[in-house]
Amino acid sequence: YHCINQVCYNINYNAKQLFFAIKIDEKERQFMYYVTAFTTLLSAALGLCFSIGAFLSNKSNKGKSLNNSMYMFARSLALFCIAVVPVCMKDPAVLIIITSAMLIVQLIDCIIGIIIKNIMRTIGPLIMSVCHAVCLLLFYPQIY
Repeated sequence: YHCINQVCYNINYNAKQLFFAIKIDEKERQFMYYVTAFTTLLSAALGLCFSIGAFLSNKSNKGKSLNNSMYMFARSLALFCIAVVPVCMKDPAVLIIITSAMLIVQLIDCIIGIIIKNIMRTIGPLIMSVCHAVCLLLFYPQIY
């Protein structure tokens, strides 16, 4: 057990050393900030568009599916509004929070796609979640 803890500590320590040893200039830092911000905004916008589509397709249906699509729209609109903030005003903390939230949303959407056996609803969210993870891995070390 102690050996496993030591190995995990060494991997974590070495990863931090690798990330924090990379020196970048301010232009590269700003570029990575905006790549992350616009990737997150795109992800939130896609979610908002899908929720609008779900609402419009269930508009004639007055049952639970209409109610669910309205709840989905409300949450997607809130995520989109928060995703706009880092684009309009540079705030790395907000960017990390919203990008992490969108990563979680996309991973859950991917799992749902797997459960319902829909390849498009699996691959799309998987690609976006990988994009979010890469952006976080590249951006996060740059702000500390």
